[in-house]
Amino acid sequence: LAAGRGYESSMFHWFADLLRIRTKLARYTSGEPYVHYVKDAIATDRPYDGVVRELLTATGPAHREGNGATGYRLRDRGMPEDHTANTARVFLGTRIECAQCHDHPFTDWKQQDFFRLVAFGGGVEDVHEEAPADRLREFGRELRRVGDADERRAFRRMIRPVTTGVSGSGTGVAALPDDYRYDDAEPGALMRAAPLFGPEVPLAGLAAETELERPRERKRNRRRGRKQDPAAAFPEIGSREAFAEWVTSPENPRFTTVVANRMWKRVFGVGLIEPVDDLRDDTVPSDPALMAALERLMKDVGYDLRAFQRVLWHTDLWQREAAPLDPTAPGGPAFVGPSLRRLSAEQLWDSLVTLIVPDVDATLAAPDEGAREVYARFDEALAWTDDDLRDRLELETLRRTDRKAYQRARARERAESRARDRQVRKLAKRLARARQREKSRRVADLEARLAQLGVSTAEVEQAVRGRGLERASDLPSPVDPGHFLWQFGQSEREQVEAGHREANVPQVLNLLNGFVEEELLSRENSEVLLATAAARTPDATIDVAWRAVLSRAPTADERAVWRDDVATRGTPAVHDLLWTLLNSHEFLFLR
Repeated sequence: LAAGRGYESSMFHWFADLLRIRTKLARYTSGEPYVHYVKDAIATDRPYDGVVRELLTATGPAHREGNGATGYRLRDRGMPEDHTANTARVFLGTRIECAQCHDHPFTDWKQQDFFRLVAFGGGVEDVHEEAPADRLREFGRELRRVGDADERRAFRRMIRPVTTGVSGSGTGVAALPDDYRYDDAEPGALMRAAPLFGPEVPLAGLAAETELERPRERKRNRRRGRKQDPAAAFPEIGSREAFAEWVTSPENPRFTTVVANRMWKRVFGVGLIEPVDDLRDDTVPSDPALMAALERLMKDVGYDLRAFQRVLWHTDLWQREAAPLDPTAPGGPAFVGPSLRRLSAEQLWDSLVTLIVPDVDATLAAPDEGAREVYARFDEALAWTDDDLRDRLELETLRRTDRKAYQRARARERAESRARDRQVRKLAKRLARARQREKSRRVADLEARLAQLGVSTAEVEQAVRGRGLERASDLPSPVDPGHFLWQFGQSEREQVEAGHREANVPQVLNLLNGFVEEELLSRENSEVLLATAAARTPDATIDVAWRAVLSRAPTADERAVWRDDVATRGTPAVHDLLWTLLNSHEFLFLR
């Protein structure tokens, strides 16, 4: 559980659901660097508090290698208030979104308190300020002098994947909304950054007694069509860093509690505090002494989530049989073992793929595989020559001025790309066979031919492995609607922890007539069919099926039910047996 690559895959799903990770963040913004950042942090056991600090302070071009943490801010691009609310919910277990529009109805927090928290990110731009290359800047300046409006718009679109990013260390200032209705301040009044609870956060250059007035001169807003942010007129003072230090401090009354409780829920199915993201001043854990011990443990392991979970997995409590637990019971659930719960969509998918492929962990790609192409395109853009820029500008200009000509040009590009992809897949299949047969000369020849096509190592390995039957962590995040994972409750990554495990009719139909039949039982070389075929007796065949699907041996009664059928009907009976086990509740539940 702790040492295998499966741990990294499983933890990615936990982070992806919590941080709303998507492989595509926006029209011109890839989420692959964000995916890379999180997967690498898991694989290298970076302390959770350090990861959170990096997410909260990341700056720079989003598509440059090493800047994947910017994806957290860009996930709420152009919505600093939503970003603040999500941050408080994810890392502090505190729901403050109500205070965005009015004083909180259930706590002492006022609308001003919310915008004081927003102020820690005041003046931060969700677009990297300048194209990070002299040539692009010079070309842009030339267009502003001699180009027409269509060309200037086309140029901005063309370089958007390069300029997308995060800039600014924070001014520590935010403005109340224009529709602010309370008597204690005017609409649009400026708020100084301040935390919701705990000790004060000192901010150099923003003394508490200083009266905040809107400066006459404001920094030019580079994002056309958007309202000027008053906070951008103030000098940057590093308020984001101060905020990150406050959030992740061991002295913060909620940070350690929240992550320890989340880890407990991940292992045991129900938190000691439920809901895990709605802590209040009067919140009491179901077992206060245990919660305090978990907080001490989290600090003792230095916020190493793998080390923390390893301790929980070694407990007698976790090693007991799962049992139904009611988190709404008075005083909270009485733990007699892990909570009996259905497999998540990702666990169920991986369990099925394990029965098909020889080694499910061998399908796992390197953490940066999806991001390499993004990094390469970013570096390529920095190296564009004047001729490259003119050619690309001409194509982008056509998008607005001559739609049909643009579509013809794009169709030619797509046709060339499809032809190249077909050739790559063909060569990759040959390469896989050559590697399997250990024909080193043939392998070298095929690798050279792929290199001549400009195929990256990542593309080769992906084509060799094939697509579609990888672990869920290597599929797009989230998958397309209609996919198995989508049907079984994978989060759409729009809301925090929006995945679900509730049953529905499409799930039943998929297991009865869909994936199990089409992808597993119809593949003669699937691992479970090869294993059952290799068994020499009906009893051995039944035993293999039970262990493969349910991870236990069959009882004497269960073996007796199937013995005659397997003995007389052979393979069709084995298919019926596997189909039955895969549609059982025992397979679908984490026991």
